[in-house]
Amino acid sequence: MAQIIPNPFTEISQRLEAIELLLIEIRHGNRPVQPSESKYLKAKEASKYLRLSLQSLYRLTSTEQIPFTKKHKALLFKTEDLDRWLASGKTISNS
Repeated sequence: MAQIIPNPFTEISQRLEAIELLLIEIRHGNRPVQPSESKYLKAKEASKYLRLSLQSLYRLTSTEQIPFTKKHKALLFKTEDLDRWLASGKTISNS
């Protein structure tokens, strides 16, 4: 069975759009640049926070490209770590 290779341009477009929306929110004061307190998000909340699909978020965790912790069977994402990860501009590889 042939393996379907994801389109890298779709992923890049999603990431750029998420960054653009975050910058707009920061510019208009809707999102603090540095969160005053760190909060843990579940996977669904983190995907909304990053404006990524849940599938993309799971792919990033499975390849350990995004910071997360696992408590019991739940994936948890610290908002402070996610903001730092976004600011670092790390790219997603499709290997």
